[in-house]
Amino acid sequence: MASNFKASTRRQATIQAKPTRRRSIGRPAADAESIGREGLIETTCQLLRELPPNLITRAEVARRANVDPSLIRYYFNDRSSLLEAATERITAAFSRSLAKAATSRGTTADARVRARINAIFDLIGEYPFFQRLFVEELSDSPSHAGDKLLRKLVLEAIGDLRQVVNEGVRAGELKATNLPFLFASMLGLAEFAATGGTVLNMATQGKLDQATAARRYRNYVGDLLIGGLRTG
Repeated sequence: MASNFKASTRRQATIQAKPTRRRSIGRPAADAESIGREGLIETTCQLLRELPPNLITRAEVARRANVDPSLIRYYFNDRSSLLEAATERITAAFSRSLAKAATSRGTTADARVRARINAIFDLIGEYPFFQRLFVEELSDSPSHAGDKLLRKLVLEAIGDLRQVVNEGVRAGELKATNLPFLFASMLGLAEFAATGGTVLNMATQGKLDQATAARRYRNYVGDLLIGGLRTG
């Protein structure tokens, strides 16, 4: 019996001494892979709809996606790389919106200009801190990816406006204007719609609910800008 007791004791000691298996550093665990790179980008885009970009940290993205922060480090070098990837997705969506506006909003110059105004309002309405994302977070990135993305968006939007306005000028519907200033005006007025709700509420003495005020403000901006472009 003593011999059996000693053997049992040795077996228990061996079991207790056996090291716990740990996942090696490298590719994320299988359950984390269901999120993947695309899921992290989409989660970051969702946060950019809700929060100023300075509040979007890797820890916050991981918390929202319900993953370990190491998953973000695996797919992205740093926080800037993650924000750049999200911004690239946002600017691509805006490009698609412009392309759609070019084909689906009537044939008059007024209708085409208003479609561009609505596309910018939709972008800023969905991402209220869009400009801050570029200015505060991406402008100093080592890769300069933010500058490249912003340049692409701005030049694409101005080029699209140039085509619309020039066609309107040739048709006698619109007069020539400063296109960079026109685009900047659209962007600034759209940003106010997204962030100036308190001021707008005070200006209307609280007589309009938020959705109604935003809709009327957008229509007013469209009328204002298009009215300034008309020839008569």
